[in-house]
Amino acid sequence: MSKEELQVNFRMPASLKRDLEAAAKSNGRSLTSEVVMRLEVSVALDTPSPDRFLSADRALALAEYARKDVATNVQERVQRFILAAANAGVTETLVRLDDYNLAELPSEKLEFLKRLVKALEEQGYKVALDELSSIRIDFSNPPD
Repeated sequence: MSKEELQVNFRMPASLKRDLEAAAKSNGRSLTSEVVMRLEVSVALDTPSPDRFLSADRALALAEYARKDVATNVQERVQRFILAAANAGVTETLVRLDDYNLAELPSEKLEFLKRLVKALEEQGYKVALDELSSIRIDFSNPPD
């Protein structure tokens, strides 16, 4: 371990650890590497700094990470947009997907969209998938 890296011990729910272990395995990384990568992405997105940029090597690593798991990234984006809409007091959101270039993926790689739409509908959302460019999500009238 380099002198710039710290060892940190913390507790997490067992289900979260299982999810992270599964993601690490599918991404070919150790659990520690998976957690660090996800934290770096989260911090970079939440605290952009005009005077401190990611190195080009790190940006490339993050891009490769994102491409490996498009399904998880789309699901996380959908969750963020739903939360942002709810926090803003609105009951509908439009999640843009154009930047994922989904049309370039083979059809079997797009099965996650069907599962995502089904999961949202099972939770009471009205969902409209516009080709592969966006998902409109409405939660103004959830079923009883």
